[in-house]
Amino acid sequence: MSRQYAAYRNAQASTVSSRQTEADVFLRLNFALNKALKDRDNIALAKALADIRRYWYFLIGCVEDPTNPLPLDLKTSIVGIGRAVIREIDASKVRKALDVNFILSVNQNCAEGLSGPSTPAPSPKAPVEGMEPLQA
Repeated sequence: MSRQYAAYRNAQASTVSSRQTEADVFLRLNFALNKALKDRDNIALAKALADIRRYWYFLIGCVEDPTNPLPLDLKTSIVGIGRAVIREIDASKVRKALDVNFILSVNQNCAEGLSGPSTPAPSPKAPVEGMEPLQA
């Protein structure tokens, strides 16, 4: 039984968190986009943009799921950012210009945010009985 426990414990220790997995996806998307631009490969560029667009649609769907436990204001922000990225990619097809720095920056910031420590938001402190809460 101890061998099985050790195997389970080792598997748990080597498991990457879902936040880190999501961060890795953003980094891989940026890598593919940067490589396509550097190589001046229009087919790879179209694929990279399609992948970014698809991933943001996926994230928006996850965030809009009624069972998603994220706070409403965070959900609203994520959906707004995702829609802005998708709009930029879609608009680039019409105007033949793409704000690559915007897309790379958004993805990089998301990756960094997901890679950071996961700390819960501070809970509001209940007033001490008999004391008035401080006014800002």
